[in-house]
Amino acid sequence: MLPLDNLEITDIQNKLVIKICSGDTEIGGMLSDEQLWAIKQSIDNHLFYYENQLKNLKTFNRELFRKNKQEKDKTIESQRWELYTRNKELIKELTGLLENRKK
Repeated sequence: MLPLDNLEITDIQNKLVIKICSGDTEIGGMLSDEQLWAIKQSIDNHLFYYENQLKNLKTFNRELFRKNKQEKDKTIESQRWELYTRNKELIKELTGLLENRKK
């Protein structure tokens, strides 16, 4: 089997370009079944790696969204509590003023 020291897979204008090198020699012409299998394995490995990266990124984004939502909920709840407390104090003050006015 051909050892592939360097397999470059790039996307140029939506076309997959594969450059295969073994050592310092670029391989051209017809490829043997072993070479094609090695290329397929390398491509599969690249795809597996990128699929995992994509899954990790999606998981990270979901977790980030969840944390942001929790922080937002905490902030909203905190603001509600502040408003409730302030309103309660205002009600007390107004009630006191009304009672003083009646006297």
